[in-house]
Amino acid sequence: MSDAAATPLTNPYPTQSGTGIDADGSFPTGGNDANGGVCVFACTQILYDNNLPHNATTRHYFGDLILSFNRYVGQPVIHLAGLGGAYRYCPAGSNPADLNNWLATYFTTELELVGPFTMTKMSGNQFLGISGNFIVNTNTVNPNGESVDMGTPPPGTFNNFGAATGSIRINGPATNQLRFRVYVRGASGSQFAWSVLGSQLEQGLRNPLTGDTWYISVSLKQAQLVPLPATGLQLSASLQNNDVHLNWKTLSEVDTKEFIVERSTDGIQFAAIASKPATGNSISPVNYSLVDANMQVPVYYYRIKLIDNDGKFSYSNVALVRK
Repeated sequence: MSDAAATPLTNPYPTQSGTGIDADGSFPTGGNDANGGVCVFACTQILYDNNLPHNATTRHYFGDLILSFNRYVGQPVIHLAGLGGAYRYCPAGSNPADLNNWLATYFTTELELVGPFTMTKMSGNQFLGISGNFIVNTNTVNPNGESVDMGTPPPGTFNNFGAATGSIRINGPATNQLRFRVYVRGASGSQFAWSVLGSQLEQGLRNPLTGDTWYISVSLKQAQLVPLPATGLQLSASLQNNDVHLNWKTLSEVDTKEFIVERSTDGIQFAAIASKPATGNSISPVNYSLVDANMQVPVYYYRIKLIDNDGKFSYSNVALVRK
């Protein structure tokens, strides 16, 4: 799909930042999951008022949706329901009892995940798809508001099946924030673009404030919380020929900055001899190594000083090497 029209909307609708919504879950017991969700309305009336293109290949950027966590987490799962919508109206002067007189426009919300992540579809209907870092509705003809096909609709009603719904796992480094860019695109099966004027409607029918109503929530298990700041920092040292080989690892890392390698000849006074950048965030073991060449004295003591991005630091165990 093209992002040619993926630009923020401007006047007559001024840009205005919100303060966010608190929809957090909780962990009353270790075995419980936590879910927090919100309902979002992507108003397409603004696209109609600005005469923006309506087709199946152009996305229009609305703004960013940010999911924040008060702890670093690994592989959270997001749940989406109802990406897609439609608006139908009966033109003024036509008989609304005749469904052939009704006209329809279709549109759908799509999300772009920002950052060093990938996504895996865990479950969902046939319209929920992943394209690179985009979550899309694969129905480019007539995306609609219902996620389940209910079959032949009752007389006088329409089949509104066509929304994308399902669950997606976020893969990548541990994080305390997920940022999604929110877009809306049209569809090739539409008979008009986005919305209509109220004067075009048959008296007594719907107000033409059109848009896509959808839901997003996130869940994770207690085990997916990443310990702070780093766990399992363990140092080992061995002498090979006349060089000391240092190896250390962490089991997990959160917001780590660098490792300072310190050396001592008496086990009391240590001085820095080298540094290595830390991974930053990880929910799996990470190994590090360094060679201290040409050992000059009978005994060396080593330790690792781990410094976090906020300036806090901690030490590893002390490893000893004798000639």
